[in-house]
Amino acid sequence: MAEKAGLALSNKTLYLLKSFIVKKAVIKFMTAFVFFFFKPALYLSLLVFIA
Repeated sequence: MAEKAGLALSNKTLYLLKSFIVKKAVIKFMTAFVFFFFKPALYLSLLVFIA
């Protein structure tokens, strides 16, 4: 019984760890996406605004 509970706990921990890593990866990807696609657009619009 204790072994089963321990296994379930470790599975839950693994699941939480996986979801945490996935979340961090998604956040990093989104940040990179925003950085690479919106920064140039922002600079371009600033240049257009100045010119």
